[in-house]
Amino acid sequence: MPKAQFEARAANVGTPISMALSLAQISEFNFESTIPDIDTHIQMWLPEVEKAARSFVANDRYQAFFLAALRMAASTKSLKGFSVPNLAKKAGYSRSTFFRLFEGYSGF
Repeated sequence: MPKAQFEARAANVGTPISMALSLAQISEFNFESTIPDIDTHIQMWLPEVEKAARSFVANDRYQAFFLAALRMAASTKSLKGFSVPNLAKKAGYSRSTFFRLFEGYSGF
């Protein structure tokens, strides 16, 4: 669905864009008529992914870091600025909390 059409539907409903469409409506892809705007789809799907993550990730701290990482990734086109200190700040925790939770992951 083109971004303009998506925003028009949201305006008609009178709700925020992220809440305006149902899951069935945001899963309609027609690649023959138009190339979908990836940024729009990310913004449309992010609330659905967050809802699923809240029920799947039981630990609040893991959930906070996971959702913060999702939001950071959705708002940027590169990994510039995607760092542990920024992730911890966005999640509302300290770097030391991050490293306590993910100490076994050598990639950090």
